[in-house]
This record gives sequence, C-alpha cells and structure tokens, in this order.
Amino acid sequence: MILLSTKNLIVIALLALYAIFTVYVIYYGPYPASVPLGDPSAYKNTYIHVPIAISSYVLFTVGMIYSLLYLRGKNNRYAEKSYMYISLGLVFATLTLIQGSLWAKESWGTYWSWDPRETGVLLLWFAYLVYLAIRRSVSDKEKMLRVSSAYAVAAYIMVPFSFALPYITTSLHPRVQETSRMIGRESAILFPGGILLGVILGIALAEYLIDLRFNKSRYTRTIAYTGITLYIALLLALAPAALPHFGGVINTCAVDEGSNITIKGTVIESKLIDNSINMIVRTEKCVFRVIAQPEKIPLSPLVIIMPASNLTLITIESHNIVVKGTVNSTYIVASEIEILENKSVLINSFLYSLTIIGLMVYALRRMGE
Repeated sequence: MILLSTKNLIVIALLALYAIFTVYVIYYGPYPASVPLGDPSAYKNTYIHVPIAISSYVLFTVGMIYSLLYLRGKNNRYAEKSYMYISLGLVFATLTLIQGSLWAKESWGTYWSWDPRETGVLLLWFAYLVYLAIRRSVSDKEKMLRVSSAYAVAAYIMVPFSFALPYITTSLHPRVQETSRMIGRESAILFPGGILLGVILGIALAEYLIDLRFNKSRYTRTIAYTGITLYIALLLALAPAALPHFGGVINTCAVDEGSNITIKGTVIESKLIDNSINMIVRTEKCVFRVIAQPEKIPLSPLVIIMPASNLTLITIESHNIVVKGTVNSTYIVASEIEILENKSVLINSFLYSLTIIGLMVYALRRMGE
C-alpha cells in the first residue's frame, strides 16, 4: 500500500479545492447587475482570470528570489528552482494574456487594444521568454546559470511595472479595488479567497514540479493521475453551462404568426412597459422584439431604479439569452427565458483546466524518462 506524504496530500487537496471553487463561481458567483460595456456575467472572469494573473506575478517573484540566492551562494539547486518557478510563471502569464484577450473581446469589442495592462503583461511575457532563450543558448552550464540568474533578477522589474501601469496611466482595465466594488459585497470573501487559493496552488504546483525534477518520487504519479481526473471532471461539470451555446436553436427571420420558436441572442435594448419587459434581441441573422413577464426572467434584481436620475435600469440588457415563445404579430411572447453563462468565462475555465491537465501529462512524461 502506498501512503502519500503530507506535501503530496496538500497538492491534491489544493487541486480539488480549486476545481470546486471554479464550478461554484461559474454557476453561483456574484457579478455586477449592470456594466458600461458588454455582458455583466462576463465579470465572472474576475474569479478565473485574476487569480491566474496574480499567481504568475508571485511565481516570478519567487523565481527572482531563488536567482538572488544562487548568485549569492552558487548553489545550483537554487538556480534550478528559479527555472521551474519562472517556467510555470510564464505558463500562467501566457494563460493570462489569452484569457484577458477573450474577456476584452466580450467587454471592449476587440481582442487587443494596447491597453496599458495588456501591453505591460505582454512585455513581461517577452522579458521572461528571453530568460528561457538564455537557458537554452549558453552551452557552458556554469555560465548559463550565472547569466540566466542575473537576467532573471534584472527582468523582474517588469513585474511591478506591468502591475502598476493601470494605476499611473489611463486604462480600460479596472483596478483591483474597482473590480471588488463592481462585483459587490457578496464577493468580499470569494474574490480575495480565490486569489489566495490560486496563488497557493501555483506555488504548490511549482514545488511539485521541482520535486519531480530532482527526486522523481513514485508518489508524484498519483498526484498527476488525480489532477487529470479532477480537471476532466471539472470540464464535465461545466458542460451543462456550455451546451446551450451549441445547436438546438433555430436562428431564422422567417417565422409564422402563432408558431412556437426558440431563439438565441443578445439583449441589445430593454424597457419596462405596462409591467412587462420589452426587449430587442439580436441573433446571428436578425433582430426580434420579445415581450416577457418579469417572473419569466431568472435575474435578481431585474429592475433597478437609479436614485440620482430616477431612471429605470433593466439588468437583462447585454445578457446572452435563449428565448422560447410564441410568435404574435411583430413580436415574440416569451414562455421561458434562460440566461446563458458568458462564453468567455466558460472558455477561460476550460483553458485553465486544460493547462492543469497539460502540466500533469508533462509530469507523467518526465516520470517515464
């Protein structure tokens, strides 16, 4: 019988906790009732994207510290630990860029806008890519360790630089405190808790890969298989939220009065008229007017009265929805409305899951060497 060490049990527990956290925030995570740009539910990306971005900063920081320790004492183990932390930090920074681009497309209308935070993280990514190039281009090992460690310390300036850019110049990217305020008091524990959990998991994964590099413990195979199983299960758990985005919906403009119809689209305008919610829904092919009773819309709050201007805000606006109903003259009377999870949130969750699975597959391959 194989008994796992406490350290390995911690890694497995963290992998499981983060998978559970991801499922919870996708289905139940709070998000703003209304935002200036895009689908409000896209702000669930906060729980997925931000922990990974912060984790990359922490991993680069630990990598820099190990590089300093190597330069001070010339212990090769410190240089190799720095390499593993920086390599994993680069993986997370790559994921940060991809996830941020997907969220930007949803909220800002474009994948890339040269926003200060986007640009800063891209420069950070290139800086550490050069670190890997140095490791692979210098043939003499001692010289390679010395030069790459010195470079890692110098390149670290890009970490505070990329983080500080939105605070010192105009940026579309919200600051941390602005994000916390937008997603509400319900996230007072969930948001920072997710960041803390993500950072601890990032460090645990780096230590696991270091242990694999130096020891190739037989117990690491158990962690790899458990991680793969957990994150395949996570993908399956998120499948019900993703499936409504694919097929089963007739997006056509040719509809007959009295016929039943199902459409999928984005609410581009909404008003409260005679105790009914009147919406303009844009599908892939055309635009429909939809009328629904408030109880048919699974959003709370659905109607907000702005105290300063006394304007009525309907929170379904900009959401992606599926409407089932009956065609009545020039509009659809909704019998059922489903609010769809934002695509960018789902894709970003899938990408993180695939990244963890990829790391575990890498670990198994290293154990086979």
